[in-house]
Amino acid sequence: MHSLEYRDWARARQAEGRLVGADKFSNVTRVMTRLDGRTAVAQTAATDRILGGYFTITARHVDEAVEIAKTHPHLKYGGEVEVRPIEVVR
Repeated sequence: MHSLEYRDWARARQAEGRLVGADKFSNVTRVMTRLDGRTAVAQTAATDRILGGYFTITARHVDEAVEIAKTHPHLKYGGEVEVRPIEVVR
């Protein structure tokens, strides 16, 4: 079962001291846009991509994060894994 593999992958990253956080997203969606000073709220987004959840890990640089992400089991089931650095704003 996929969810057990995902859990095991996350636990392995936690044991390495790399896992910062992880959550599965709900199917409830609200998308906000702003036009002419008014904010519109829609219940769903018109998108061809579904973001199911996230893992936040520590890595020295994006290439190291990519190497870690290559081991995620989602890839072997035809899924996509996207790596994005977090820009820390202080």
